[in-house]
Amino acid sequence: MEGKHDKREDRLRVTSRSLLIGALLIPINVYWVTTVEVKYYSLDGSCLPLFIEPVFILFLVTCFNFVLKRFIPRASLNQVELLVIYIMLVISMTFAGHDTFQNLFGQMVHPFWFATPENEWEQLFLRYIPSWLTVEDRSVLEGYYMGESSIYMSKNLLPWIKPLAMWGAFFLALVFMMLCLNVLIRKRWTEQEKLAYPIIQLPLGMTREGGSTLFKSRVMWLGFALAAVIDIINGLNCIYPSIPRIKYIKLTTIGYVFTDRPWDVLRWTRISMYPFAIGLAFFLPLDLSFSCWFFFVFRMIEQVFGRALGLKGF
Repeated sequence: MEGKHDKREDRLRVTSRSLLIGALLIPINVYWVTTVEVKYYSLDGSCLPLFIEPVFILFLVTCFNFVLKRFIPRASLNQVELLVIYIMLVISMTFAGHDTFQNLFGQMVHPFWFATPENEWEQLFLRYIPSWLTVEDRSVLEGYYMGESSIYMSKNLLPWIKPLAMWGAFFLALVFMMLCLNVLIRKRWTEQEKLAYPIIQLPLGMTREGGSTLFKSRVMWLGFALAAVIDIINGLNCIYPSIPRIKYIKLTTIGYVFTDRPWDVLRWTRISMYPFAIGLAFFLPLDLSFSCWFFFVFRMIEQVFGRALGLKGF
């Protein structure tokens, strides 16, 4: 019994190979999200509750793990190792995603490049910005903004090292603080309120028993097919407008319905029926999902009454 217990504990440990695989996949994940969201600005995958790129990479790793499990069982990854890889990818995307490092670079240099004698930024506030958090050299910024240069040139790379190291230390402290908060609220949320944590259900299902349980589920494939058909049809509609589009899946303005006063205050109302959002809401506690719906509707009712009474701000 003791031997079995020790063996089970070994399988629940974070292994060096899972850390290595995660570290090797992080550059791919970061490059992917940066290219899509910064270069082409075509998909804000890091704005969604469940990040797209890490889930897809986890899917590929799980498929490869199926092959290992069949031909080299001892070399296959267990659930803990797969989840470690996924967590590393998610954290890397949190940093590389929208409203973090994507915006940080601009914030570090924007005031110094766009400061002019006319706007008087230099006299107004530039002296209050710490030099060790920014890049001030305009000769370096010229390559950053105008192009025709390379970050791999020493004159361009060296000025970035110190401020990025400082920001990196800040983000590490921020992550540590978040981990501390998790420790404080874990017992309350997990053991007492028993929250379902919707965004972890898919990764857990994909990695449980190597994914064999989830991927053999007919219900899962039925739901996957339904969402895929909707996505494919609407995607083809963007390329070939002659193909009819399934309405109200993406955010759609329905303001044309509200034209008369006081209902015209709702002219900016938008609705959507994202399949992934419906799936996540399924795992929410009923009182929480009801609260989201109720206060959304209640807010609109307040707006209509405010408009009818002529109150300012409605």
